[in-house]
Amino acid sequence: MIEVRQAQNEHDLSGIRQVNREAFPDTGGAKVFYEIRQTVTDIVSLVAVDDGTLIGHVLFCPATIATESHEVCGMGLGELAVLPQFQRQGVGTMLTNAGLGILRKRNCPFVIVVGHATYYPRFGFRPGSKLELACQWKNIPDESFMALILDQDAMDGVGGVSYFVGIP
Repeated sequence: MIEVRQAQNEHDLSGIRQVNREAFPDTGGAKVFYEIRQTVTDIVSLVAVDDGTLIGHVLFCPATIATESHEVCGMGLGELAVLPQFQRQGVGTMLTNAGLGILRKRNCPFVIVVGHATYYPRFGFRPGSKLELACQWKNIPDESFMALILDQDAMDGVGGVSYFVGIP
C-alpha cells in the first residue's frame, strides 16, 4: 500500500534525488528542488512510499502575484516526479491531491504550475492567461503556465505576473 507523507530526513532526500534522476534522465534530475531547499523554508515536500521504497515526490514552494498595487502570496507546484515503473498508476495524482489538500487547509489563495497542459487540468488548473495571470518566464507556452484558484474571494480582481519565490 502506498503511503503519502511529509519528507522527513536525509534518507528521504536521498530517495528524492534518485526519483528525480530516474524520472528526468534527460536533465540529470530536476535541480529546482535542491535550489529551493537552500533558500526557501516555507515549502510543502511530500513523498510517496511503497513498501519502504520512496517512489515519488511533489514540492510546493511559495509564489507571488505582482499586481499593480501589491503582492498576493500563494504557492507554486515546483516539481512532481515518480519513478518510471510507478508512473501511470495514480502516484502523481495522490501526491498532488495530498499537497493541494494541505494548501487548502492553510487557506492558500492560489497555486501556479508550469507543466503538461493535459495533466494538470484534472486538478482544476487552468491556463494562467484565462485568469489574467502571466508567467515570470516569457518563453513558457501559454498552455503550460497554469493556475488553480483555491480562494476565489482572495483572488477577486487579482491579475499580474506570477513568480516562483527563490527561482530566478
